[in-house]
Amino acid sequence: MESSHPTFSTSSIPSFHPISEKLSESNFLLWRQQVQPVIKVHKLQRFVVNPVIPIQFLTEDDRAEGNENLAYSTWEQQDQVLLSWLQSTLSSSILSRLIGCEHSYEVWDQLHDYFQKQTRAKARQLRTKLRTTTLEQKSMSEFLLRIKCLVDALSTSH
Repeated sequence: MESSHPTFSTSSIPSFHPISEKLSESNFLLWRQQVQPVIKVHKLQRFVVNPVIPIQFLTEDDRAEGNENLAYSTWEQQDQVLLSWLQSTLSSSILSRLIGCEHSYEVWDQLHDYFQKQTRAKARQLRTKLRTTTLEQKSMSEFLLRIKCLVDALSTSH
């Protein structure tokens, strides 16, 4: 049975798509901007967004004999290549948050959940600063610049 999904070389992602900066606590948007095109160009979204994982064994006899479904074996190999590449794009502090993730979709989901919470907290903080910013001893241009900086920071946090 032929797969309707393209396959990728086990060396193509790590070799041909290095990223300029590993993911840290402060650069999620930049990291995602680098990583998403690689995932898209290799048509790997199916591994990280709502993955459909083939069953490992087609029958109980296959399970007893250890005969894996070929579709599962192929999926697992490709997933592990992607997982390895994703892990190579992470700083050690971020990687340590993902201990126990065995598949690329788990890494993807946990990263997005973690940084979405961080982003929401930062957005709340910026909205509070925006509401409480006053003219005080600043010139009008300093005040407006401060407001603009807060609005810009808020718009990039989404």
